[in-house]
Amino acid sequence: MDAHIGTILFPTDFSAESFRALEHAVTFVDDRISEIVLLHVVEPPPRGVARWADPSKLAQTNCAQARSELQDFERNARILYQNCRSELRVGDPSRIIAELASQLNVDMIVISAHKRHGILDNLFESLPEKLLRLAPCPVLTVGSPAYQISHERSLRPLDGLA
Repeated sequence: MDAHIGTILFPTDFSAESFRALEHAVTFVDDRISEIVLLHVVEPPPRGVARWADPSKLAQTNCAQARSELQDFERNARILYQNCRSELRVGDPSRIIAELASQLNVDMIVISAHKRHGILDNLFESLPEKLLRLAPCPVLTVGSPAYQISHERSLRPLDGLA
């Protein structure tokens, strides 16, 4: 049985970690038949923002900025792999990613995992963790080297206890 990856959905936040994860995604594709769909999800303005700003103008500004960054990201992604296209959506990232993965019948989602810093980050489920529950396909999370090193250290036994 010849298993190949036809379509990879690649959610991005335009970070350096995200671009490094894209380099990993490219290792799974076949130059002749595979496609990478780059996705950025703009979250809607939080409730109560109308007290300080016009929510529709804020949403338009956020979408315009995201569209520009997504075009730049796609231009750089095409250096790594030519068969890329991009999608910009608005909504809850985990739900949008899972829905688009289902609509496009993707074979895999590849996403970067960021190191968690604060106590609130550790209390709430991360986007990759949510995707593991919601996605209709395998999810590959790619950690940054700094994240992997700190995670490996946390798994070592404490001195004197081993």
